[in-house]
Amino acid sequence: MQDFEQPTHAPVSSGNNRPWNFRLEYKSGKTPEGFASAALPEQVSAGFSYYDKEAGQTSRKESFTFFVVACLSGISGVTKDGDRYNNYYSTLVYDTRTQPMSVWMQGIERPIETGFYSELKPKMPQGVRFTQVLICYDMDSKQLIALNLTVGLGMQIQRAIGTACNTPANKISLFSLCDLSTEFWGLRFEGKFEKRTKEGDAWNGKGEMYFMPELKAGVVSLSKNPALIDELNQYADGVKEYVTANVERILQAQNTPAPSGPSTPQRNRNRPGSERERRARSGGRPELPSLDDLPF
Repeated sequence: MQDFEQPTHAPVSSGNNRPWNFRLEYKSGKTPEGFASAALPEQVSAGFSYYDKEAGQTSRKESFTFFVVACLSGISGVTKDGDRYNNYYSTLVYDTRTQPMSVWMQGIERPIETGFYSELKPKMPQGVRFTQVLICYDMDSKQLIALNLTVGLGMQIQRAIGTACNTPANKISLFSLCDLSTEFWGLRFEGKFEKRTKEGDAWNGKGEMYFMPELKAGVVSLSKNPALIDELNQYADGVKEYVTANVERILQAQNTPAPSGPSTPQRNRNRPGSERERRARSGGRPELPSLDDLPF
């Protein structure tokens, strides 16, 4: 029997691990009119929560300060099949028009569909649809989280940002939150809620009511918080590398070129040097500001 040859390299991981540690979901606690006046958020389980794999249970996020480092899109939803529920989710992309996605159903090892969003949309069952996801740096845990946006939560974030920059909420585009590498938008939630209608207006005592989080929005800039901006840019780079690697893998498997045409604007990175050089200039990972030092 022939002996094995000496390997020339070790088959180590490519490092393409998902940068964010968990997905944060929001439940608005839809409440009927008759109970809405006296209802409390905890009575209808309204709030933010995520599944903690290590603890094997769902945990609540009672407050947070997040900084948005990427605005991504995908497909997600839940369908009912008899007594069971099927969860659908996809890989995430920056631009659904030019970047393909793989769609998975919980419990199945391989993707059930792969392609561009325009191809996938008509194939999805009712209840499985387009979703927007903000990848955020959590100042408390010092890690990335993926914040899944519902329609109501998206409108609430638009209102908070509109208030911060004195702009009508309907003029705010969440796809443009990460246009600058010198300024990052932050969101703060302190555990308080307000009552809204399904359309996002203040609840006036009539019809169904939805609890929505009271959010405050603001920015940190390179001129005042260079260490934090450098840290956030490194996280943004990591997310971009991860998403790009997923897209390239799908394209290679399909041997399909990306469609030509306009692309969703992405972060304009006009900063010199590599990540290693930026870290060297900033002295590695300097101490970041505390929550009390943030400008919002």
